[in-house]
Amino acid sequence: MKIKKLENACLIELENSTKIYLDPQRVVEGSVNIVTEPAQNVHHDTNFNLPGEYELKGISIYGYSGKTYSFVISNDINILYTQGDLPEKMAQKIQEQFGAIDVIIMKNSKDLSDLKNRFKTKVFVTLDKAVQVAGCEIQKGKEISLKKNKLEPICHFLQG
Repeated sequence: MKIKKLENACLIELENSTKIYLDPQRVVEGSVNIVTEPAQNVHHDTNFNLPGEYELKGISIYGYSGKTYSFVISNDINILYTQGDLPEKMAQKIQEQFGAIDVIIMKNSKDLSDLKNRFKTKVFVTLDKAVQVAGCEIQKGKEISLKKNKLEPICHFLQG
């Protein structure tokens, strides 16, 4: 799996060649698009901006509502994508449903230590700035490659 920073979005490329765009400015046809702003109405077969449970191309997508939406993408790796504010009720629900979250991608970085402890997260990907998380190596770059059985504790700042 690769996670890349694009000019106007974040892209997850899964092993099965599925492309998932996170908060693209425009919907990318033929790909999965996830939008965390409730005001944007993009929902149809491969575009998600509403809470709920979805299944697509062998991938499970779970949307959670709050001031903005957060999504868990579950394939062989559990990925949480959020703008940065994860209300306690939402965090509890995600923890009950998944237990561990392998990768957290944050659009607006906050203190990540609580999330690391709660979800036993190994990999943090930040989109706005480099953030130090206890026990995690800081990396910077345009993309990061990950494999389920080789997840190391890192905090990667995706630079576009």
